[in-house]
Amino acid sequence: MKEHHTRKAPRKALSQLKVGEKYHGTVENLTSYGAFVDIGARKAGLLHVSRMSMDKVEDPSTIVKPGDQIDVYVSDVDTENNRLSLSLLSPEELAKKNPGAARRTSRPAPHKPVTMDDAMARLMERFGK
Repeated sequence: MKEHHTRKAPRKALSQLKVGEKYHGTVENLTSYGAFVDIGARKAGLLHVSRMSMDKVEDPSTIVKPGDQIDVYVSDVDTENNRLSLSLLSPEELAKKNPGAARRTSRPAPHKPVTMDDAMARLMERFGK
């Protein structure tokens, strides 16, 4: 008897995802701080409790359960740290919930590594010998 292998669609790289896009996904598992959702990317995204509702969510299991099929929005893509943040709230709802977040268009540039000599010089300047 011949085995038949089903071919899955290729997974998207995080760099292919755009903030604000809507995806259909499956809740993989729950934590105390949210849920991980598979939207077809190479990595599951975090749906944080703060992005599940306009109201405070104490327990994510009151909103979603593993296996649930849900629509989510991409709220942040961090390719440098390989992280994907998702939201049940639309970008407009998120902007209303967190007015300051709408003004931030990107992450701040990472700090340049400091050598030990530079750090010691700064400490000597600040505190003396």
